[in-house]
Parts: sequence; C-alpha cells; structure tokens
Amino acid sequence: MPAMWERAEHALVTPEDRAREWAAGAGLLVAHTRRPGSYAETDSTLTAWEVATGRCRWQQQVESVPPRQPLALDGDLLVAVHGPDRPQLRGYDAATGAARWSYRLTGEPRGALVVDGDVVVVSGSTVHRVGRDGTPVASATVRGSALTTLALTDDGDLVVGNGRGRDHLLRLDAGTLEVRWAATVPGERWLSSRPVLIDGGTAYLHAASAWAMAVDVATGEVRWKRRKAPGRDGALLPGPEGDPLWGTDFLARIRARDGRPLWTVPDVVAAAATPDRSRVVVARAVDGGSRGLQEEPMDVRLELLDATVGATLDALDLGAVERHWPAGGMSDRLFAVVDGALHSGLQPGRLRVIDLGLPG
Repeated sequence: MPAMWERAEHALVTPEDRAREWAAGAGLLVAHTRRPGSYAETDSTLTAWEVATGRCRWQQQVESVPPRQPLALDGDLLVAVHGPDRPQLRGYDAATGAARWSYRLTGEPRGALVVDGDVVVVSGSTVHRVGRDGTPVASATVRGSALTTLALTDDGDLVVGNGRGRDHLLRLDAGTLEVRWAATVPGERWLSSRPVLIDGGTAYLHAASAWAMAVDVATGEVRWKRRKAPGRDGALLPGPEGDPLWGTDFLARIRARDGRPLWTVPDVVAAAATPDRSRVVVARAVDGGSRGLQEEPMDVRLELLDATVGATLDALDLGAVERHWPAGGMSDRLFAVVDGALHSGLQPGRLRVIDLGLPG
C-alpha cells in the first residue's frame, strides 16, 4: 500500500500568488506564478526549484505569461511565451534564469514545444520554428485561423488546435510546417481549452464544444465522438492499456476504441498523470464542494487512484482550499508530478510538495 506524505512547502512571491504553468527537466521544476487579476510585469514571476533538494535555484520577474503551454524546458534552455502585450518568445538560461534572447511574435501567443532541439510556437495565425539561439528557422500562416495549442505525434509531426474557421485540428509536417490533414469539431467555436492527447496513433480531443472526440493521427478521420457538457473545462490524461482519462468536475477512464466510460470518480477539482499509467493523482472536494462558487473555501482531499478501476489506493487531507478556478471545472494546471512527487499549486501563496509513495 502506498503512503503519501508532505515532503516540503515553499512560499511563493506573495501570499496571493498562484502557480499555474509548469516545466520540468534536468533536475529542475520551473513554475510561473502571478497575483490574481494582475497582468503587470512586476506581478508575474518564474521560479526554478531543484527537485532533489527543494532549494530555490533562481527567481525572475517577467512579463505576463498566457495560459496553456507557455513554458518548455530542454536541457540548458527554458523558453517562455510572453503576451498578449508585446508578444514574444524568450529563451532563458535554465541554470540561472538569465534571458538569452527574444523572438518577436505577432497575434495572440499560445503554446510552445521543443521539437528536435528547435522551439515551435503558435501565435495568432502563424506557426514559428525557432532555433535554440532564437534565430528563425521556418514559419507558416494558416489563413483565417487562431492557432491555440500544440501536440507532438509519435513520428515527430505537430497537431495544432485552431480556434477559428472550419478546420479545428491540423496536422503539420514538423520540418516544413505544411498541413498534412485538417479535421472539424462539430459545433465548435473556440478550441483553446487544452492540447490534444496523442496516444497509440489516436489524437483525443476534449474541446470546449459539446463533443469529446478521437481522431486517427495518420489520416485525420474521426474514429468516434461523444457528447459532453459544452463549455466545461477539464483534463485529458494518458491512462492504462492505452485508454485516456478525461473529465470536467469528474474523472473517467474512457475506452480507446469507442469512447465508452469504464469508471467515473466524481467531485474532482484537479488531476495529474504519474509516470505509472496505472496510477493517477486527483484532488477531490469533500462533500461535493467542487460545484461551489469561485473563491469559496472547500475541504480538499488528495487521492492516488488505481487508474485501471478507479479505486482509491491512498489519500491525504489537504484542508481548506479557496477555489481560484472556474466552478464546475477541473484543472490540469494546478499540479505537476516530477520524480514521483506531486507539486501542488492548489493553495495561493505556497507550493506543497507531496511524495506519492510510488515505487522508485
């Protein structure tokens, strides 16, 4: 039986700061924190902690960072997307936090990934590929689009979300950035919620529309679609035996071949995958408080689940948490699992590090 325990707690910049975006690699965890309701440069911070020791390596005040995939860490390079004012992609020294270079963007910046040593970023209607030194490599514009998120296929291509026009999902050649196929989400108006999950040759989509879908990565053909609560945010995670995990104010294992739910756990406010696909960690509201009002305190319990059957393996009470995300939605941005430990940004002003008791 696993045994979860709280390993450490770190204070954020101010008691109001909230951790939202994460990047991990080379023994470091980098988090973006920001004071609520503020987009001033002095209220947005990047902090790097050493995973093994918990020591703060560096802290850097930065310009505002948009939600969804704004950070990527690859070896000695940390990249961050900044905007919407003066949109740019910036490279930082991962060891010191010092800015190395800046690459100007146009349009609203969104996601960034490191692909074969280069950085790929979407901004407005354009996909940019930038070298590790900030020099341009390639770019492509998709007319009439508002590109949102990025995912990487098993063979190194890109799957890009598009929030405007008829085509909402595009597969691009990672080298030339040419469109290989495009797919449409029924009833979709804005596909900005989260990147698709690519697993076993399938792209799983949990859109803001009324549909959850599975798309063949090779052809763009829709394999199945199922109705869901429209406009509800949630999480999309890899699960056991090739099945995805997804939900809004619940978490469910979805059968890969047809989208049928195999189990459902209610009252989930946050979720994160672990290195072991048969285990998933969730935060659950005690007494169904996940449907409460935003900024309303609620008691939260951390649970490690057997993702095969949805059973609780271990639990740890986190106490009262002030909700600071939309009511009725579940977030995959409040947690980061690194080296078997959960880094929780559920509580404003602090980062709690919880050992999940997973086998080494």
